[in-house]
Amino acid sequence: AQRAPREGAATEKLIVATVADVSAAGTSLILPGQTAATQKKYKRLASASIAQGDAVLCVRISGTIVVLGKIA
Repeated sequence: AQRAPREGAATEKLIVATVADVSAAGTSLILPGQTAATQKKYKRLASASIAQGDAVLCVRISGTIVVLGKIA
């Protein structure tokens, strides 16, 4: 049986976010509807060349977010 989404949880799997910071620890994002960067650092595809301020396409998977790449 499928679980119902948590109240306030986004049900979309694809997300367009803004990169707040990129470091060896991961990528901090500004998610849609938010004005502050996430405390959590997210992984990105090895082929994703991203920088602070970039709009990126992300996917929600297994309870986390993975950055797929920069939107040109």
